[in-house]
Amino acid sequence: MKIRKFLKTSAISLLTFSFIFLYAPIAQAQEDFKLSILHTNDTHAHLESFTPYGEVNQGGIARRMTMIRTIEGIEGLSKLIDSYIENGYISKGIGNSLTNKLNNILKQLNKGKIEKANNFLNALYNRVLDQYGVEINPDAGDVLIFAINYIKDVQFEYEDMPLLVLDAGDVFQGTLYFNYFSGLADGEFMNDIGYDAMAVGNHEFDAGQEVLADFIDYVDFPLLSANLDFSGTDILDEKVDPYEIFKFKGEKIGVFGLTTEDVAILSNIGEGIIVNKIIPTADEMVSILEGKGINKIIALTHCGYEVDLMLADSVSGIDLIIGGHSHTKVDPCPTFVISPAGEPVVVVQAEDWGRYLGKLDLVFDYEGVVDIDKIEGELIFLDGSIPEDPVTIAKLNGYAEELEEWKNTIVGQADVFLDGEEGHVRTMETNLGNLICDAILERVESDGVKIAFQNGGVIRASINPGNVSIGDIISVLPFGNMIVDCDVTGQVIWDALENGVSRVEYIDGRFLQVGGLRYKFDSSKPAGSRIVSVEIGNIHDGFTLIDLTATYRIALNDFNFGGGDAFDFTSATNVTETGLLLPDALIDYFGLHSPVSAVVEGRIINTAVDIGVGPR
Repeated sequence: MKIRKFLKTSAISLLTFSFIFLYAPIAQAQEDFKLSILHTNDTHAHLESFTPYGEVNQGGIARRMTMIRTIEGIEGLSKLIDSYIENGYISKGIGNSLTNKLNNILKQLNKGKIEKANNFLNALYNRVLDQYGVEINPDAGDVLIFAINYIKDVQFEYEDMPLLVLDAGDVFQGTLYFNYFSGLADGEFMNDIGYDAMAVGNHEFDAGQEVLADFIDYVDFPLLSANLDFSGTDILDEKVDPYEIFKFKGEKIGVFGLTTEDVAILSNIGEGIIVNKIIPTADEMVSILEGKGINKIIALTHCGYEVDLMLADSVSGIDLIIGGHSHTKVDPCPTFVISPAGEPVVVVQAEDWGRYLGKLDLVFDYEGVVDIDKIEGELIFLDGSIPEDPVTIAKLNGYAEELEEWKNTIVGQADVFLDGEEGHVRTMETNLGNLICDAILERVESDGVKIAFQNGGVIRASINPGNVSIGDIISVLPFGNMIVDCDVTGQVIWDALENGVSRVEYIDGRFLQVGGLRYKFDSSKPAGSRIVSVEIGNIHDGFTLIDLTATYRIALNDFNFGGGDAFDFTSATNVTETGLLLPDALIDYFGLHSPVSAVVEGRIINTAVDIGVGPR
């Protein structure tokens, strides 16, 4: 962990505050080594908190800062109290008593039970801490706010504290913060948090090698990828490391990075980069690190959960795999795999978008083998119960103001009213639904995509005639969904359309606007048997009946692809996470085709109500 110094500005003694905040376990027996890990993955530029449809507000860099700072500070004070016991400043009995009580707070905190953690803390105030003459701030009732306000009052260094903060890649792409700031806003906040290392994800290449190089130069931590050979590119050569070694009081931890072998397909990596196989690269990294006398090895991967399991099953010598790429919520946390050498490998991943902070406490024996009976792992849900760090919020507001100015930029003009009304986009064809699907098709046509879907629930506003700004488009598509390309059978398309119209009478958000096909449905029939016909094509080239056994390449948003609104695309093949945002596709379309004059042309017909076809 990088050195962090907190200047003492309070008259209350350091020892008293140590008592207050110590709730990490007393150090294990001398032959054991405890390592704490805080980890994230696939945050995709989600710096602001967000509220997914039907869920609670969650995530945000300010909540992540709060939780990481709190855990770091308390772990540091725990190490300090250990030294007090060791030097005889306090008795072991007092130290153990306080530790046991405060461990209850940590357990509740890790589980996201903030109110229960507060109750434990208040009880501790009343029963133990009053005897030390501590004046409790009545406004500091929240354990996290209290920790942040007072940890900074204590002067200490914990350079040797065995705690690492790691990210498994795909910090880039996903919100307008990346579009405008090119990752540097994320980099500044990650510097503030004090990340120790980050894997290179496929989306780190979305804006080109120079943008990635600028990010690497800006951040205070190394980016890792052992299986990507950058020697053929002047821009990134020697900027990405294969591994990093961390030292804590004589103990060495080796962390090496891996990037998905599909990176050249999933993103525009540019020229001069060679993608090597994951398994032989991991074998080589273990050999190199073990040759340096390291027996505690972490693979920081952006390869996907299934690949991580295969890696754990194939390569000996890896103790922990912290993964990303598949956006998997590994919960209960962690997963265990037995390596070819018969030793346990711990596998974790913390879903995506920064909605969770992964916390893992590992205990290694003197040979560097993980003791699975002593592992504690949690995914801490960063919901509204976690207060937002005020300094981080203030800085984020500065970025948001600059972004707001950018949103006023005019990107084109609309000649007609573009209909995004909720009751329309969720029940019938609209000209805005057609326009969005056409914009998607134009943006990904080079990938062979012929069909586009867009669920009506993602369309949140209309566009009036006249000038159209970036902000107008964000109002239409506010969720920052990314476009996914994939191959599916005609049957999957048919089933998706059936699901889309299954709740049309409830004005449900799953209703599909389409491009590259047209379909008829009968809303008077039972759900599951409403689709009447599906034809592939367009009004310019003509239409043919869908072949349920044929394969078609389609584009849709990542929400529906991932199963949102009860869609099932699990059988899809040749999947490409394009990294392209839906708003970007529409912005580009306006830039190329203004003034825009989209119409309704008969792509969707409900035979039960005989909707007429024509502009509206």
